[in-house]
Amino acid sequence: MFPSKWRRAAWAVIAVAGVWTAFAGYRAAQLVVNYDFEQFFPSDDPETAYYRAFRDQFATDNDFVLIALESDGTVYDAAYLGRVDALTDRLLGCPHVVEVISPTRIAEPLVFGGSVFKRPLLRWESGPEALRADSIRIARRPDILGNAIAADQTACAIVVQHAPALSAEGCDALAASIDSLRADFPGLHATGRALAQRHYIGTLRNELILFVVVGLVLLTVLLYIAFRSWVGVVAPIGIVLLSAVWTLGILHLAGGQIDIMTVVMPTLLFVVGVSDVVHILARFNDEQLDGHAPPEALRRTYREVGLATFLTSATTAIGFLTLLTAAIAPVRNFGLYTAIGVGVAYICAFTVLPAILVLFPPAPRARSGGDGPWDAGLGKLFRWTFAHGRAIAIGTAVLTVFSVAGTLRVTTDTRLLEDLTEDDPLRKEFSYFEAHFAGVRPFELAVEVPGGLSVFDPDVLRETEAIAARAEQLGAGAVMAPSRVLALANRWKNGDAPSAQRLPSDDEELARLAASVNRGAGRDVLERTVAPEAGLIRIAGRTTDDGARAHAQREAELLAWHATAYPRSALRLHPTGTARLIDLNNADLTRNLTGGILLSIAVIALLAGAMFRSLTVAIIAVVVNVLPIAAIAGWMGFADIDLKVSTGIVFCIAFGIAVDDTIHFLSRLRIELTRGIALPAALRATHRSTGKAIVLTSVILCAGFSVLTLSDFAGTVFLGASIAGSLAVAVALDLLLLPWLLLKFYRPRRTSAA
Repeated sequence: MFPSKWRRAAWAVIAVAGVWTAFAGYRAAQLVVNYDFEQFFPSDDPETAYYRAFRDQFATDNDFVLIALESDGTVYDAAYLGRVDALTDRLLGCPHVVEVISPTRIAEPLVFGGSVFKRPLLRWESGPEALRADSIRIARRPDILGNAIAADQTACAIVVQHAPALSAEGCDALAASIDSLRADFPGLHATGRALAQRHYIGTLRNELILFVVVGLVLLTVLLYIAFRSWVGVVAPIGIVLLSAVWTLGILHLAGGQIDIMTVVMPTLLFVVGVSDVVHILARFNDEQLDGHAPPEALRRTYREVGLATFLTSATTAIGFLTLLTAAIAPVRNFGLYTAIGVGVAYICAFTVLPAILVLFPPAPRARSGGDGPWDAGLGKLFRWTFAHGRAIAIGTAVLTVFSVAGTLRVTTDTRLLEDLTEDDPLRKEFSYFEAHFAGVRPFELAVEVPGGLSVFDPDVLRETEAIAARAEQLGAGAVMAPSRVLALANRWKNGDAPSAQRLPSDDEELARLAASVNRGAGRDVLERTVAPEAGLIRIAGRTTDDGARAHAQREAELLAWHATAYPRSALRLHPTGTARLIDLNNADLTRNLTGGILLSIAVIALLAGAMFRSLTVAIIAVVVNVLPIAAIAGWMGFADIDLKVSTGIVFCIAFGIAVDDTIHFLSRLRIELTRGIALPAALRATHRSTGKAIVLTSVILCAGFSVLTLSDFAGTVFLGASIAGSLAVAVALDLLLLPWLLLKFYRPRRTSAA
């Protein structure tokens, strides 16, 4: 048993840990979930600054909710339009609503014989004949079809403008109010930032609970199978729970929040933190079986695995810290706080765990049948490794070819809601608007007018119209531009003649029209597209969300067309908007991740090289640990999985975790070699002593990360599946390829036997 002074010290550690846990738990309970869309804009980026300045001149492009109400047949039915109008009234009463634009409330100013009067777009209260005439007229209104009325004329769309920069609470209130209307208005569809934010936050909260509960159950089962003692189960789970609570408490103290990235952090800490504890418990058990009393067994355990666990924690933390190179705030925060969590788990493993072992030392689990099944199995595997070196080399070559070939196929792309599964309600609503209307993804184009030239100059307006028309040809819908406002005003001025929906050909007439609209009732609409003092014109619309690459290509085509069609133009086109900023993240992400992974590779090379003072060992360690993440890239390429924020972070995380087993193996090998043992015998002893812990931790890690596949977010599912897969590859390489390469290429220095 342990001396009384050890036990007193252990109780003191437990008491201090208990007080800190209570405080951290109190702070962690106050964490709130945040899904701020603008978090994912690249920070300190000129494009972000440009968009925010552009937004200050005009309205934001995502402070709206799109509502559609399906009809049983055509929209030109008085009863149906009555329901649309009733829905409009209800929407006006929803919280935080600023304006509701409904096709039943649109009235257009028409000029006949010098008199001005307003005519409803849809005269739904005037009888079937009026509606029939309206249907014929609207069929020739490209600004209405696909915008206010579905292209197939089976639904009407209502635009609900809400207060800008609406808080999470405001989004919840608005979304709940809109959802409450579904019972009274069957066939209602709705999408927009407020609804998306509420949906994401609710899903994040549910998944956080799910991951924690399932992870704990899974860990309990696996730890019981491994150690068959209550200490072997309670101690690791207690350590990882403390690590998670302490880290979340630190997160709140630092002013952080739970978001779509940090929601997986507790699960990561569970599966990463338990690794060191399993290595320590397994070693402590073996030391007792070797005849050492518990105090001496504990000393020897921490002396022999202390450096390895420190290095594995350091490399894992570095893997997460490489995410600090990302331009996206949630990714940086995720990397920082998870790295802090890894450090916290290490501190727990070297303070709370020894206190538990001192107070409640587990009896050693005796080996059965001589060396026991673990030693016998690992011994067979070790002998097979050196008898089948050629097969290992061929398998490694096949894996390398697969990884390289697949990696060359990986492309960078993203869509706004691609992390949601196909049967997700929000994804279905999004798809509905893409199928029946102009889409949901915002399209924003800034046209800069140089000083000395007016935004209402006839040539500027005509060039702007040509640009808007070209944008439509390239896929933009519901396009809004000053030229479109003036063309519609010209139609109204000419008694609603369809042929008059254009800009007047006479410069003086066009100038008078612009001045008239700018002074009259159409000024508020015109101000949404021009900022005369800033010399800015806004061309806005909506598109289908078919990927960042497709949108970038269309932007390039638009800019190239403009340069060719107007080679001497003074106007400068600048694509912008929230969706474009999200797209830009991926290009930045690729560069950032490359630098982060190279840093991680350099760290493991330096550690391995310094540990053995051998360039050969450094190269072997890099090869063994690069292959698992290369396999992820190969899988992505052949499975047509695009590189983006949610998939890109996997590489840094996987490398930082996969390298742990290699460090444990090399650290133990170094200890064996310093005892003067020859390399083959040292490898055999290392394989036997660390193999069990490596297999156990890898199984626990793979199972723990597999819990993430229960998520409703495709990115989280990929994170769990890919890391679990890479760790399975890593453990196979550590137990097969690593010892074979060391025996074949490494020649220990004679001084290592001193």
